[in-house]
Amino acid sequence: MSLDAGAPVQLLAWTGPTQCRVRYRGAEWEAELIGPRHPDERYVVARLDGNTLEITADNA
Repeated sequence: MSLDAGAPVQLLAWTGPTQCRVRYRGAEWEAELIGPRHPDERYVVARLDGNTLEITADNA
Protein backbone atom coordinates (compact mmCIF):
# COMPACT_ATOMS: atom_id res chain seq x y z
CA MET A 1 0.00 0.00 0.00
CA SER A 2 1.24 3.45 -0.88
CA LEU A 3 1.88 5.94 1.91
CA ASP A 4 0.35 8.55 -0.41
CA ALA A 5 -2.97 6.67 -0.75
CA GLY A 6 -5.93 8.85 0.13
CA ALA A 7 -4.03 12.14 -0.12
CA PRO A 8 -5.97 14.85 -2.00
CA VAL A 9 -4.79 16.25 -5.33
CA GLN A 10 -5.75 19.46 -7.12
CA LEU A 11 -6.97 18.83 -10.66
CA LEU A 12 -5.31 21.30 -13.07
CA ALA A 13 -6.40 20.11 -16.52
CA TRP A 14 -7.66 17.06 -18.37
CA THR A 15 -5.22 15.98 -21.11
CA GLY A 16 -7.15 12.91 -22.30
CA PRO A 17 -10.18 10.79 -21.43
CA THR A 18 -8.56 9.51 -18.24
CA GLN A 19 -5.28 11.48 -18.20
CA CYS A 20 -4.79 14.79 -16.42
CA ARG A 21 -2.31 17.11 -14.74
CA VAL A 22 -2.63 17.51 -10.99
CA ARG A 23 -0.87 19.42 -8.25
CA TYR A 24 0.37 17.23 -5.41
CA ARG A 25 2.90 18.12 -2.72
CA GLY A 26 3.54 21.49 -4.41
CA ALA A 27 4.51 19.98 -7.79
CA GLU A 28 2.67 19.18 -11.03
CA TRP A 29 2.21 15.49 -11.81
CA GLU A 30 0.85 13.42 -14.68
CA ALA A 31 -2.09 11.42 -13.42
CA GLU A 32 -4.31 8.59 -14.64
CA LEU A 33 -7.90 8.33 -13.40
CA ILE A 34 -9.06 4.96 -12.15
CA GLY A 35 -12.84 4.71 -12.39
CA PRO A 36 -15.45 7.08 -13.77
CA ARG A 37 -14.90 10.78 -14.36
CA HIS A 38 -17.43 13.12 -12.76
CA PRO A 39 -17.72 16.90 -13.04
CA ASP A 40 -16.79 18.84 -9.88
CA GLU A 41 -15.44 15.68 -8.25
CA ARG A 42 -12.60 15.72 -5.74
CA TYR A 43 -9.81 13.23 -6.38
CA VAL A 44 -7.27 11.45 -4.19
CA VAL A 45 -4.15 9.39 -4.78
CA ALA A 46 -4.77 5.67 -5.19
CA ARG A 47 -1.12 4.76 -5.79
CA LEU A 48 2.06 5.84 -7.53
CA ASP A 49 3.07 4.07 -10.76
CA GLY A 50 6.57 5.24 -11.68
CA ASN A 51 6.26 8.98 -12.33
CA THR A 52 2.47 8.87 -12.73
CA LEU A 53 -0.08 9.20 -9.97
CA GLU A 54 -3.09 6.95 -10.24
CA ILE A 55 -6.07 8.83 -8.80
CA THR A 56 -9.64 8.00 -7.92
CA ALA A 57 -12.75 9.90 -6.85
CA ASP A 58 -12.84 10.89 -3.19
CA ASN A 59 -15.84 9.04 -1.80
CA ALA A 60 -15.52 10.59 1.67
